[in-house]
Order: sequence, then structure tokens, then C-alpha cells
Amino acid sequence: MSGRLSRLLSWRFVCLVLFVLAVVSFVVNVATTDVRSSNLFGLTYGWSAFALLLLLGCFGLRRRFLGLATRLRLGSAASWLRLHLNGGLLFGLLVLLHSGFRVPIGVLTLSVWILSLWVVVSGLVGLLLQRWVPRALTSGLSIEVLWERIPDLVEELRERAASIAENCDETLLFLYRNKVEPALVGAEAHWIYCIDVSGGVRGELGDFHYLRRAIAHDQKPLLDALEVCYRTKIEIDAHYTLQSLLRYWLVAHTPPSIALLVLVMVRIGVSLVY
Repeated sequence: MSGRLSRLLSWRFVCLVLFVLAVVSFVVNVATTDVRSSNLFGLTYGWSAFALLLLLGCFGLRRRFLGLATRLRLGSAASWLRLHLNGGLLFGLLVLLHSGFRVPIGVLTLSVWILSLWVVVSGLVGLLLQRWVPRALTSGLSIEVLWERIPDLVEELRERAASIAENCDETLLFLYRNKVEPALVGAEAHWIYCIDVSGGVRGELGDFHYLRRAIAHDQKPLLDALEVCYRTKIEIDAHYTLQSLLRYWLVAHTPPSIALLVLVMVRIGVSLVY
């Protein structure tokens, strides 16, 4: 019974109930009075959105002060993530209800409105990326790579490939100098990996398969060793490409979220003064 009650009282359920109540309230608003951001209904939506924005901002603070949050038992990371996701959708709805589903007038108010929608939409994009990227990397690649280790791994591969090339004949040296060595200069993003990770990797290995039928038998172990280096490098490139999406998303979501909170507080200060 306790497990069922816990599920019922989850953030998803709470946010769903609040979502329904907000929609019902807006219907009553439309039926009884004008839809304005300055009346009781509009102010309720606005202040509720502000309170929710502050609560959602605590998600970032919890991640930054993870040790303190753990010691104080301020909830699990999974619970905070569910709050952030479901609360973000509720925040977007409250912003739209506060504006009456109209584009507001005024530079400050319009900026807050645009930033609010940007933060909500970018949050949804981030949710999709965080579910898709790990699945794509684990299903299409044979190695796991930490972002911070990528430069060191590429350097190790470059040294290993150079050592192998010392014993290669002219045919393999041509392959090394024109294909393998240039690829090992550094990690590169190739957007084909966003479409088809495993297919993008296989497409880069065609020269090795073709050359295997043409070289001397004693050179095939060296070709295999070079292929391992090259395949590992392009799989690192695939990791670099897809993990870059998550890095770019953080830049597209986190600074605008901070800017939104600042602008909302400025907007409230202006409204209280004037």
C-alpha cells in the first residue's frame, strides 16, 4: 500500500493535478471575466509560475552542492529530475495562461515570455537527447569513452599507429599517411553519426576491406592493427559528436534559465515600483 501511495504522490501525479486545476481555472476565467495578466486569475498564474521557477532552479543548486544535499537527505536525484521535467511543463502552461496565450507587449515582458518558452522547449529537447544519445552510443559502438579522456585517447592512438607504420610496406604507408594519420590529429565531429552511428563507422572502413585482398600476407597483421586504431578513432569521433550535442544543449538551456530568473525578478521589481 505504501508503494502505491508513494507512486500516487509522485511529482508526476502532483504536477498533473496542478496542470488540470490550472486549465479548469483558465476555463472559469474565460467564462466569467476578461483574460488579463493583471486580474486575480492572471496574477495567480504569474506568481505560481514564479514560485515554480524558483523551485525548478533548486535542481541546479542540488547538482552543484550534491554532497550537502545528500547529507541533508533533500531527496534523490531521480525525484528532483522528475520534478524538473514535469514542473517545467507546468511552468510553461502557467506562463501561457498568464499571458492569455497572447504575445505580450513591452520589451521586458516580451523578453521574459520568449525566454520562458525557450527554456521549456529546450528542456524538452534535452530530455530527448539524454534518452537518445546514451542508447545510440551503447547500441552502435563497441567502446565507451569519457569526454574528458578523449584528447588522451587520441594521443595514445596516434603514437600506436605511428609505431605500427614503421614496419609497413609502401602500400600500407600510403594508407597510413593519407587516411589514418590525418584522422588522428584530433577528435572531429561528423554529423553522419547523428543519423546512423554504426553505419557511419562501417562506411569509414571500406578502404581497409578493399586493401586486405591486395597486400602481401605478412602485411595483413599490420593492416589489422592499423584498422583497429582507425576504427577506435572514428568511434571516439562518434562519441565526441553525440556527447557534444549534450554539451551544446547545456549552453542552450542553462544560461537562458539563469537569465530568465533574473529578468523575472526585475519584472516583478518594476511592477511593484510602478
